[in-house]
Amino acid sequence: MILQSDAELVTRVLEGEVAAYGLLMERHQAGVYRLSFAVAGNGRDAEELAHDALVEGFLKLRQLRQPERFGSWVRQVALNHARAWRRGRRLNLSELPEDLATARPGEPPESHHRLCASMACLRADQRSILVLHYWEGLSYLEMSRYLGVPMGTVMSRLYRARKELRLRMEDEEMTEAQEVPQQSIRQEVEAEISLLLAMQHGDREARERLSIILRRSPERLVRLLREPSEGSLEDLSLLLGRLGPEAMGVVLAAALSPEPALRAGAGTLLRLALSQPVPAAPKTSLRARDAAYLLIESLMESGHDASEKVALLTDLMLVTPDEDTVVLLSSALPCWPEAAYAELLDRFWASGTAEELWRQADLLHALCRWGTRFAADLLPALKEAEGDRLELALTGVEGLSRALGGDWRCQGLATDEETLRDGRFRRHWPTPPPRYRDPDVLAELAEHLRPLLSLDSDPLREAAVRSLSQLRHQGSAAWFLPLLEHPATSTRVAAIRALSELGAEQAVPALMGALASQDPGERTAAVEALGRLKATAAEGALLGLVDDVAQSVRRAVALSLGALGTEAATAALRGMLSAKDKTVSRAAASALYGGTPCQRKPDPSASIVLPTAEGRVRDGARPYTYLCLEAALRELPEAEQHEERALTHLISRACIDYSGTRRALVDCGLMRRESGVYRFTSFGRVAWRVERFLRCRSYAEQ
Repeated sequence: MILQSDAELVTRVLEGEVAAYGLLMERHQAGVYRLSFAVAGNGRDAEELAHDALVEGFLKLRQLRQPERFGSWVRQVALNHARAWRRGRRLNLSELPEDLATARPGEPPESHHRLCASMACLRADQRSILVLHYWEGLSYLEMSRYLGVPMGTVMSRLYRARKELRLRMEDEEMTEAQEVPQQSIRQEVEAEISLLLAMQHGDREARERLSIILRRSPERLVRLLREPSEGSLEDLSLLLGRLGPEAMGVVLAAALSPEPALRAGAGTLLRLALSQPVPAAPKTSLRARDAAYLLIESLMESGHDASEKVALLTDLMLVTPDEDTVVLLSSALPCWPEAAYAELLDRFWASGTAEELWRQADLLHALCRWGTRFAADLLPALKEAEGDRLELALTGVEGLSRALGGDWRCQGLATDEETLRDGRFRRHWPTPPPRYRDPDVLAELAEHLRPLLSLDSDPLREAAVRSLSQLRHQGSAAWFLPLLEHPATSTRVAAIRALSELGAEQAVPALMGALASQDPGERTAAVEALGRLKATAAEGALLGLVDDVAQSVRRAVALSLGALGTEAATAALRGMLSAKDKTVSRAAASALYGGTPCQRKPDPSASIVLPTAEGRVRDGARPYTYLCLEAALRELPEAEQHEERALTHLISRACIDYSGTRRALVDCGLMRRESGVYRFTSFGRVAWRVERFLRCRSYAEQ
C-alpha cells in the first residue's frame, strides 16, 4: 500500500472526501495532543484543546496555502487555541512561544514531542520561569519585577526548573508515560464534523463550531432529536458530555417532553451517551461518565415533576452497562425519595418472575436502599403459599437480607451520613440508613419466613434459608437443624451453610454426621462449616478426610485445619504441602502462612470504602477512603478557590492519601492550581454540585 503525502490527503479532503481527514488526524493528532498537554498540564483540558484544534483545522482547511505543511499548520492552530484558553483563564503566566508548535530545523520530531511532554510535567511556576527567560527573553531583573520576587529567588527557581526539565527530558520512560488517547480524540472529532455537515447540509463554507451553533440556536438540537438522520444520534452521543450543561438542559427538556417523537429521540441519545465505550481511565479519575453528571445537574435544576425525573433515571440506570455510572444514577434516586420508591416498587412487581428480576438486578439493588420499608411491603406476599408474587417477594427478601443483616459493613454503621456514603460508592446491596432498619420489622419478616422452610419447592425453600441466615435472627439456628435431614441435597447444603453463617456451635455434632455423606458437595460444605466454627471436636474427623477422593473436600480440609490451628492440624498441613494436587498444596500453604482463609472476607467491590481508616491522619480526621475524588468533592463546602493548606485539611476528612488526591483533582481537570491556590474548572463545579446534592438531599423529606 502506497502512503499518500499530507498534500495529497489535504487535496482529497478539499474535494469532498471527508474520510481523508481521518488519515491526517491519525498522523498528527499525537503531536497536537502533546502540545496541548504541555500548555494545559492535565489530560482533560488537553483533550478539549486538541479536539477543538482538529475540528478548527477541518473548518479552516481552505486557508492552508501550503498543503504539504499541514502538520505544522494544525499545531499552530492548536497553539492559538492554547493561547486563547490561557487568556480566558487570566493567569499571570506568559504565553507559550511560537516555536513550540514546530520542531527546530534538523531536530527529530521525537525530541520535540519529548520537550512538550516534559514541559507539561513541570509545575506551573517552573514552566512560567522557563518561558519568561528563554522564549520571552526577559532578564533576571525584569523577571523579578514581573513576578514580584527577589532576584535571588528568580535565579534559584530558574536553576531548579532547568534541572528538572533536563531530568524529564532524559527520562524517556517518564515522558512517554503520558499516553495519547488517539482513538477517542479521532472518533469525537469525526463525530462533530459529521454533525456539522449534516446540520449545514454539506456547506463546507460554514465556519462555526457545534457548541457555538447549539448555544446560539438550541432549536437546531431539538430539530435533530425530533427528526434524527442516520447516525446523527450516535455522533451526538460521543459529544454530549463535551457540549456542556446548556446542551444537556435542552436534551433533558426533550426527554421529558409530552411530544412522543422528541421524547424518543432524546431518550435514545441519553442511552447512547451513557453506554459509549470509553478508554480505560486512570484509577484516580472520576469513575462515572461526564454525561451522567451533567444529566443529574440538569435534573436538579429542572422544574419537572419528581415522578418524571425518577422514571427517566430508572430507565437509564437499567440500560447503562458501566457499573460506576449505574452507582451514580442509583445514588441520585433517593434525592426524590417518595417518587423514587413508588417507581421502583411498581417496577419490582411488574418484573413478573424472579428470573426477570435478576436480569434487572440494579433495580433490586436500588430498592434495597429503603430497607425495612421495602420489607414491610413484601410481608403480605410472603403469606401466599404459591404464585409469582411469592417468588418475587422471596427474591426481594434475599437481596434485602444481604443489605440489612448479612453484609460485613452493616456492623457499627450508626448514622445517616455513614450509610449514605456507603451506598454512594458500592454497587451491590448498599446499606440502608438507620431510619430504614427497624428491628421490629426484621423480626416480623423472620417469622413470616419460618413457615416457608417447609415449602415443596426447592428453590423457594432454599431462598428462605439463605434469607434467614443473612438476617441473623435470634433462634433461627434451631429452625435449620431439622433441614440437615431433608431428602433434598441442595436443601441440606443450604442449611449447613446457614448454620455456619450463624455461628451455631450446637450444630457441630450434626455437621460431623454430614461428613459421611455420599455427595461431595455436602461433605465440602460440612468441612467448611466446621472450620468456620473452629470445631476442635471435629479435628479427628477432618484429619480422616485428608485423602478424600474429592479435590474440593481435600482443599476445604486444608483450610479448615488452618482455622483450627492445633498441633495435629499444623502437622497434617505440613504433610499436605507436598501433595501432588497443586490446588490442595496451595490451600495448605495458605492455611499455614496466609492467615485464616475460612474467615469472612470483605467484598472487593467495596474496597473504595474502608471499614476503619488506617494510615496517615491529619488534624484528627477520620478518613474513610484511600484516594477517591468523589469523596473529596463531597467534603468541600463551596465551589470556590481554596488555598492548598485549607484544601488539604478538607480532603483529609475523606482520603488517607490527601496529597495524592489533591494532585489528582488537578491532573483530572477538576481543579487548577495557580500560585498555591486551587480553583474549580467548569466541569469540576458540575461534579461538585452533583456530589454535594447527593450528600445533602438523599432521603430528604419532601
